[in-house]
Amino acid sequence: MTGALVLLVLLGALVSAVGDSPWKERSSPPSQTPQRAEPSAEDVKVTGCEVNGLTMWPAADLEITNSTEAKANYVVSVEFVDAAGTRLGEGMAATSNLAAGQTAREKAQGLDQVSGKVACKVTKVMRYPSH
Repeated sequence: MTGALVLLVLLGALVSAVGDSPWKERSSPPSQTPQRAEPSAEDVKVTGCEVNGLTMWPAADLEITNSTEAKANYVVSVEFVDAAGTRLGEGMAATSNLAAGQTAREKAQGLDQVSGKVACKVTKVMRYPSH
């Protein structure tokens, strides 16, 4: 039950962090500032990867850098794997209104209990214009 409550809180934080949905109809024209369609792999780096000794939840420390020339929102998916490459869980992190060239430090928190060492792998990076 606690895991489900934490998941709901994280999803609510993600929705509020992303802000303006890319699927919502907009009344004003989109920004004229060009952005790459896909974020570069260099936009997100894993700077730490660990399992919390109390909760046994894995987490990845991330460094997200906006490589475009305009403010942007980021959503990053991470998977946690064991030494054999078996997937043990996943987590997400988000940051909003990241200025051009600016870096943010975020944490992708998994909610599956795991034991032992894990590796953290970025599986998807989504970037949206920030208005």
